[in-house]
Amino acid sequence: MWFALEKSWTFALTVASGVILPLALIGFPKFLGGITGWGSRARVDQPSPPTLVAGMGWFFLLGLPVLVFFLVGKRP
Repeated sequence: MWFALEKSWTFALTVASGVILPLALIGFPKFLGGITGWGSRARVDQPSPPTLVAGMGWFFLLGLPVLVFFLVGKRP
């Protein structure tokens, strides 16, 4: 985290806000997967499996940045 603070507070807050959701999904998969009720357009009436919720957290934390890195590639 200190490497982020050396650049600027804005960069540190950006990194922290981008990591909060994946860490919450990994840390509390049973709680977050069990949330039901009204979503944006449709009712959510079945809880999600905790392993799926934690897997999505790992994907957002590690998989998505690696995927973006390889898709963007090296630019001149």
